[in-house]
Amino acid sequence: MAVMKSGIEGDPEVERTSVHPVQVQALRIIDDVLSDPDPELADVREFLCGHLAQNPNRPARALLLHLMDTRLTEP
Repeated sequence: MAVMKSGIEGDPEVERTSVHPVQVQALRIIDDVLSDPDPELADVREFLCGHLAQNPNRPARALLLHLMDTRLTEP
């Protein structure tokens, strides 16, 4: 599965649109997770990508579901 950065840092399009601050924050968190090169986090990145694929154009929901599922799977 290809991992792509969201490219929102300094993106003037994000700054010009009326994107809700929570969405911007979610995109930044997603960007941080997906761009982390740590090989031990490969499963986390793949899991998050799955949520993003299931929730196109809804990054905040994808992140929320990812966090909820992660919380439920940890001891």
